[in-house]
Amino acid sequence: MASITDIPAGRSLRAALASLGHSLTDTLVTMGRARARSDEIEKLMDMTDEQLAARGITREGIVRYVHRDTLGF
Repeated sequence: MASITDIPAGRSLRAALASLGHSLTDTLVTMGRARARSDEIEKLMDMTDEQLAARGITREGIVRYVHRDTLGF
């Protein structure tokens, strides 16, 4: 597989590498957040309906509850 990297004129290699580093960091942070949400969904799915009701959550509303800060619910 071939890969081509284009560095615009006036942009240093250092700046390009810094940009790549920031992109990788952002990707890792996003993956970590997704994993945490997945773990929370799994934990809530393992609860009984009574335990969920005590928290004010329905089984159908688990995903909405876990993503409430990002989806605006």
